[in-house]
Amino acid sequence: MKLAEEQGKIVRIIKEDMEADPASHTKEELDAAVAKLKELEAKEYQDRLASGYSAGVPGVVAAMGRMLKERGTFSLARATARAVARARQGFTMYEHLYDRIQQSAERLQHFEASVKLFLTADKKTPRVPVGQTFTNPDLADTLERLGREVCVCVCVCVYIYTAYV
Repeated sequence: MKLAEEQGKIVRIIKEDMEADPASHTKEELDAAVAKLKELEAKEYQDRLASGYSAGVPGVVAAMGRMLKERGTFSLARATARAVARARQGFTMYEHLYDRIQQSAERLQHFEASVKLFLTADKKTPRVPVGQTFTNPDLADTLERLGREVCVCVCVCVYIYTAYV
């Protein structure tokens, strides 16, 4: 059974039972059902982290650029300028982020770009120690490029959408 189907079944059972006769189940039974649902949701979240679900949709960027162009008071380049600066100049690695990278090392080591950005050569240790500067120059370059080129992308996307729909 697919995870979503299993989740749906549990939700349906809980809902139907609560509506039909809430007293027919003990608090422990309902708590166990809710705990199982939470367990399934956590598993689904972990499964989605390393899948296509965790990727952004290119159309979102085009939509944001179009909204700024048509309704905004400044450009996408200006809207992303602070993020570009932060990604390029970096920020001080803090303990919580370091720990999260370390906890995610097993999953990150499957992706070359993630290893390069987050891990050392051993693929187990965060690349940047706590207290040192963490930078993301590829993100800065991407955001700068989007700021320069998104208007062209928006026009092309709108044309393709209206021409073929």
